Amino acid sequence: MEGLITVVIVLAVAGAIVYALFRPREKGEKRGWDLYYYIVIFISIALLFWAISDLGRVWLEQLWNTGTSYYYQASRSDIFLRRISLRLSTLLVALPIFAFHYTKATLKKDEELDYHSRKTYAMMVLILSSLVVLGCGTGLVYQGMNFALGVSEKPTQALAFFIPYTISGLMVWVMHYRIWQVAEHRVKPVI
Repeated sequence: MEGLITVVIVLAVAGAIVYALFRPREKGEKRGWDLYYYIVIFISIALLFWAISDLGRVWLEQLWNTGTSYYYQASRSDIFLRRISLRLSTLLVALPIFAFHYTKATLKKDEELDYHSRKTYAMMVLILSSLVVLGCGTGLVYQGMNFALGVSEKPTQALAFFIPYTISGLMVWVMHYRIWQVAEHRVKPVI
């Protein structure tokens, strides 16, 4: 998880710098202050994505009795509860941070919204979630085809990973595609 968080933070900071340097500006424009909110939203949604997806993975591993993917901790009897506790703790911390910053960035009058920051944020999340869906979706289809062709036995350990990450990645992609469309003024906002 530490590697994922580091990558997300580096991408968020790099994206913010690129955005601040190259974004189009209008004369007398005083917008752009929402960039902070979108960086925090980006980081918290990455944590929420991991927590929800990995909660699904842990649950499927327990349901299918695949054992733990952490072989060095396989002997602990309470490992399942500890793994659930870590993911739920992450949810309980990241969800209020996400909700607060998302509310502050989006619940404004239409003319006060910073659509440039919003569009940049949505594009960053779309790119990353596309990579997750492509990678995990390919792995899911690959494992399924191997099983169907009789090349491998039940790939429950791999499927327990690929299924929740693919579904979560698709959900994040769909939500942010909608955000990007609204920021592009291609459709009218629902809310």
